[in-house]
Amino acid sequence: MEWKLNVGCGMLHEKGEGWVNIDKSSRCNPDVVLDITKGLPDEYPWGRDDSVSFIKAQCCLGQIERNDDFLFVMNEFWRVLKPKGELWVYLPHVDYSHVYMDPFNVRRFNELSWKSFDYRHPQYVNHNSYYGFKPWVVLSVYTNKSGFLSARMQPKKTVGG
Repeated sequence: MEWKLNVGCGMLHEKGEGWVNIDKSSRCNPDVVLDITKGLPDEYPWGRDDSVSFIKAQCCLGQIERNDDFLFVMNEFWRVLKPKGELWVYLPHVDYSHVYMDPFNVRRFNELSWKSFDYRHPQYVNHNSYYGFKPWVVLSVYTNKSGFLSARMQPKKTVGG
């Protein structure tokens, strides 16, 4: 089974084999009610190391308030993704009004926010790696005309983790 996670799914559920819709709120009727800041439990097959091929995180990472929780979630994504797995992040860009319309958006992002996760980027080398962020390969980062930022990333893993 190719596991794909739709984290912070809200009402935007993905259908099809392997998709798991995860949200903190039961009101949106996800497959699994789970606060991702508490981790992806390994009792689920998609919560184990190197078990997931794709993670979609649409408009949820900007709602993680604490820095330690954000670091933990990013490292959890890294942990469960297969070496060639992919994380797709989609959220409001800091320069557009969307980010301020939703009172739950507490974290602000621009292109550099995501480029700095790349293990080759000076920000990662000089800062992010010391904070404990796992290394990523950033495949693309762009902002669309509607003001939403999209980032595609793969975990940078060596044999054995």
